[in-house]
Amino acid sequence: MQVTVEDEKLIVRFQYNPNTVATIKTLPRREYDPITKTWSLPLKDYPVLIKLFPSVKEQRLDDIFKEYLNNKEMERVKKEEQLCKKVEINLKPVGGRESILRKYQEEAVNFTLLNKNSILNLAIGCGKTITAICTALVLKKCKPNLKVLIVCPTSLKWHWESEIEKFTEETSVIIEGNFKKRKELYNNMATFTIVNYETVRITKDLNILSSINWDLIIADEVTKIKNSKTKNWKSLNKLKTSYKIGLTGSIIENNLNDLYSILSWINPRIFGGYWDFRKRYMIYRKVVMGYQTWDELVGYKNLDELKKVIHDVLMKKGKREILKELPPRVEKIYLVDLDKKQRNLYENIENEAWDEVEEGCNPLAKLTYLRQAVNAPETIQEEGIGSKIGVLKEILEEIGIKKKG
Repeated sequence: MQVTVEDEKLIVRFQYNPNTVATIKTLPRREYDPITKTWSLPLKDYPVLIKLFPSVKEQRLDDIFKEYLNNKEMERVKKEEQLCKKVEINLKPVGGRESILRKYQEEAVNFTLLNKNSILNLAIGCGKTITAICTALVLKKCKPNLKVLIVCPTSLKWHWESEIEKFTEETSVIIEGNFKKRKELYNNMATFTIVNYETVRITKDLNILSSINWDLIIADEVTKIKNSKTKNWKSLNKLKTSYKIGLTGSIIENNLNDLYSILSWINPRIFGGYWDFRKRYMIYRKVVMGYQTWDELVGYKNLDELKKVIHDVLMKKGKREILKELPPRVEKIYLVDLDKKQRNLYENIENEAWDEVEEGCNPLAKLTYLRQAVNAPETIQEEGIGSKIGVLKEILEEIGIKKKG
């Protein structure tokens, strides 16, 4: 066996031997070139290679590997310094207050810029949306005509539009309506194009989206592509872009298959094939019941190695890690009095409830109506609106959320 090093890759040559081929196939990131009839694998897998083939150590590649490790350590230190850089962007003030990124958000923005294709696994409520928007704003400094595609669940389309309008001066457009209208909207000149996963799956829409060279694709709730056999995953893989960002609060919902599907969209070469990934990190056992047999997942292995593999593409921050950076929680109780119509409705239902009690009936339904009369009387009568809605509107305007139009 002859091993050489080319561009941080180990190039392995040997005379055909079925046992050697079977052994080298156990390496998760190996690739075969049928033209040169050679195998290649990342230089970082050198220790695994010499463990399988001790004779390789005689080829004196140790010094090259040590130099590689030293360079990687220098790169790591440099990246750590860059992650702490101040993100220079201007956000619109909200509610009369200056909008600034917190330290962990700046770190996340720098992480996405350094790694190009990455996942931000931030806890719910930690500002994933504004962090991704800020990444786009930084990129736009170098490319004024930046085109960003945001793919998200239908329920979040208007949230993205609202956040972009609230914090930036950039334009955005939501793709919706029938195909004729959607086709016109795709020709927009806006910085941000917002579309839901279901629309991306439609063949006509996918043809248009895949013909555009996007500068950045943001996949919100990226667990929507946790299954590589679904149309969501296959459709997203057909889109062309220079940068990818996946946003999620929990990257693994079921098992490591979720991780494989999501990260193979971020970087198709990170794990190699699915069966290599499964063999390397997952433990299955064969279950036989009557005439049926299937593989049952019973555990995992090599998880320390897996953490190192995904380190450069996934940033995970939980609320406990960033608790000191978050502002103190403010709890304020608003006492809202019932208006005249609402009070009359409440008293009528209350009297009916007492009548049912005296007659020996169960007043449970009336108790539910009483709660509705206090919270949202419009749910049990045609006219009128609860006084709580008016107070809620005032609170929303106070924190900078205003009704459009």
